[in-house]
Amino acid sequence: MLAAVATGCGGTHEVAQPTPSQPISAAMTDLNNAIAKRNCDAQARLHFSERRTVTTPGAAATRQECTGRFRAGLHFDKSAAYGTAALIEGPLPPWQFPGKTVARRKHAISLAVFVLDRDRRFRLWDTVIPQDRQIGTKPSAAAEDHARDARAVIAAIRASDCGALAALMHPASEMVTNYRGDRRAAACRNIIHGRIFAPAVRASPAAEPRLLGATRDFHFYGVATKRTYFTMVMETPPGTSDKPPLLDDVLANTSNPALR
Repeated sequence: MLAAVATGCGGTHEVAQPTPSQPISAAMTDLNNAIAKRNCDAQARLHFSERRTVTTPGAAATRQECTGRFRAGLHFDKSAAYGTAALIEGPLPPWQFPGKTVARRKHAISLAVFVLDRDRRFRLWDTVIPQDRQIGTKPSAAAEDHARDARAVIAAIRASDCGALAALMHPASEMVTNYRGDRRAAACRNIIHGRIFAPAVRASPAAEPRLLGATRDFHFYGVATKRTYFTMVMETPPGTSDKPPLLDDVLANTSNPALR
């Protein structure tokens, strides 16, 4: 289902924020069941399409996707949605801190981040185990930059400025760690010369990040362009909750010519 189209300033038309077809609690239940049953196909179908080998939302698992799935004992019991992003949390699984001599981190939890896919269903973007609790929290005063870095990301992409964009990228994000050498520079070039987000931003002069929600460590922004609505995931730097968040990923929530 295509998202509605909204009219912006100066007669521009941008894709409106899509609405979920089911609550994040339903996706949490589906993930818990898939983990408990060790069902590889069910788990793969719950993963966000852009991060899979097959980019059709909800597609069946491929052979290479049936390795490295979730271990038994992981279970989530709390959820919250932030527009086109969502979080689910649960207790640490027994295997996280095995043995009696290793103390569990106080207040640590299991966390999974979901993003609305192009079929308007929440799908898994990433898991963080262990993690500090996020649902129900707010950014610290030092971490709240009022979208300064999110706007700077958009500006750097419009200007094709890798020097500026690289400094705004989270060093532990998958889009950075997939590279060798100067990882952030390589990841920056991949974004600026990419076929999805950068062209959509450059074709949409009015596109700006709009805050969807924030927690201790995460800020979620929506970016409406003429082609596609995107979710921008930003996270505080490694080891701190008291610095402004950096870019983790940008994901398409509606159709895009580069995605089939």
